[in-house]
Amino acid sequence: KKNESGKLCKYYFYRASRFFQQLTCGFKVIIFVKKLRKLFQFSYFCGLFFYMEVKDRIIAKSIELFSKSGIRLVTMDQIAAEAGVSKRTIYEMFKDKDDLLLHSMELMSSRYNQELNEIVTSAENAIEALFKIARHGEMKKATVNHLFYEDFKKFYPGIWLRFKKRYGPGSESISYKILQKGINEGIFRKGLDLVIVDTFIHLLMEISHKKEDFPEKTTPEQLVENVIIPYFNGIATKKGQGLIEKYFSFMNNQ
Repeated sequence: KKNESGKLCKYYFYRASRFFQQLTCGFKVIIFVKKLRKLFQFSYFCGLFFYMEVKDRIIAKSIELFSKSGIRLVTMDQIAAEAGVSKRTIYEMFKDKDDLLLHSMELMSSRYNQELNEIVTSAENAIEALFKIARHGEMKKATVNHLFYEDFKKFYPGIWLRFKKRYGPGSESISYKILQKGINEGIFRKGLDLVIVDTFIHLLMEISHKKEDFPEKTTPEQLVENVIIPYFNGIATKKGQGLIEKYFSFMNNQ
């Protein structure tokens, strides 16, 4: 019986030892799986970061080339060479040139709109905001080849209209915010229908950019003095008119 008890104890000891070995092995497997999962997650995020870095670089170079040479003359081969990637990589990330232009315009418009919002927020009053935005727009325009706008309207009308509608008249437009700011400051007359006024301002801006419709050698300064200023004087209070005169004189003396 003692012999049998000894064998039984050895058996149970063996089974317990095997159990703990398997348990330890199981813990090791669990730890290994967790580490493997973390490795896969790290690899995924590294791949995603690399993908986004390359995509952003392609968009940045596209904006640079489009602004410099216009859209039509820029080829996908040029963009690939400037971005330091293969043309195949571009087509893996963008459907075609239209898709690349769309992404480029999304970034350009977002940045520009952010800049304008910062100007409106930091300006002392609505009139200062107007003059600062006008100056900012002229500076931006000087850095972009006129072919960019011509190509955009002529060869990519769908994308052009999409952005024109997005940043057109409405409560989210920069000009609408300036009008609202001006009314609150007592600079623009109360009771104005802001939707109508804002819509007309956008039309006014469009007309003023059509140089071919004006007499030859008409300058932007002449358009501001003879078209833009009289309109804003018409919707301004006496306080607003005084500020318009002040800032206009300041701009002319610079």
